[in-house]
Amino acid sequence: MCPLGRRAVGCNLASINVPRQPVGSSMVGRCRSRSERLQTKILVASGSQEPQTAEAEISSQVGPADQATTSTMKSVTGKTAADREEKVELVTTARENSQEWGEKAAESTSDDKAAKKHAQMYKQLAASRNRLSTRLSEANKYLSFMENRLEGSTATVQAAHDATEKVLLELGTLSRMVETAAAAVKFGIDKEDAIEKLVTLQSRIELAQQAVSTEQKALSGVVPRTVPVSWYGVALDVRIMGSFDNWTRGFVLSPEEMSDSVLSEFTAELHLLPGTYEVKFLVDDGWKTAPDWPMVVSSSGDTNNILVVD
Repeated sequence: MCPLGRRAVGCNLASINVPRQPVGSSMVGRCRSRSERLQTKILVASGSQEPQTAEAEISSQVGPADQATTSTMKSVTGKTAADREEKVELVTTARENSQEWGEKAAESTSDDKAAKKHAQMYKQLAASRNRLSTRLSEANKYLSFMENRLEGSTATVQAAHDATEKVLLELGTLSRMVETAAAAVKFGIDKEDAIEKLVTLQSRIELAQQAVSTEQKALSGVVPRTVPVSWYGVALDVRIMGSFDNWTRGFVLSPEEMSDSVLSEFTAELHLLPGTYEVKFLVDDGWKTAPDWPMVVSSSGDTNNILVVD
């Protein structure tokens, strides 16, 4: 309100002096003490003053209220430091445990990889062993079959050898009979005797021929024959298997020249002894029969082709 009253007109507010409130000494002291504490902290942070000396100076510069506040801050700061150390310790322990667990996990992973590798190697070795066992079994069967065939062939050759010796002796006797018959005819001493000797000679010659023919047939049974075979179809690998070697090895058929035709011809020449055999084609690991060949059902119920070698 204007000091001249409500009714005064044209009051100059600038000419009125309003008294200022003096700044209290307590406010100045607090500002000064805060400034000094800030300067002390700066000195401590820069390393120009020891923390204990700075703390004493700050304590001497602050009042009771500020000292209580400082004491509370110290206790809080101490707890915070303790908590910080505890947290640091927990983090360090967690890192050590994590590192240890990582190492164990790495070792476990390495052990798993090694175990898998060993298992794979074992499977490969087992598969190789099974293949070798199968091949060895087939080789043993083939060897046994060939031994039996060789024994039979040896017996046949031995019999032919003995028969040949007999034939040689018979030929020597026939040679002498021919000389006697020729002398009888030439000199004409006894014609009837000469005729009788010629008849006997003819009969002995016929018997010798029969013996030679029999032994020739026996020897022919141990002489292999060349038998051409062929198979038509689409395949990569064709093999003929059969009783001629006890179903062990067989013979591989080779493809002829490739043409535009879908079907290919696979051929081979088999060297087999005379006889009748059951055979079947192994086409890309699958059993097949030739539709244009004679067929028979085996004792095991399988349908096989018949191959006759004369």
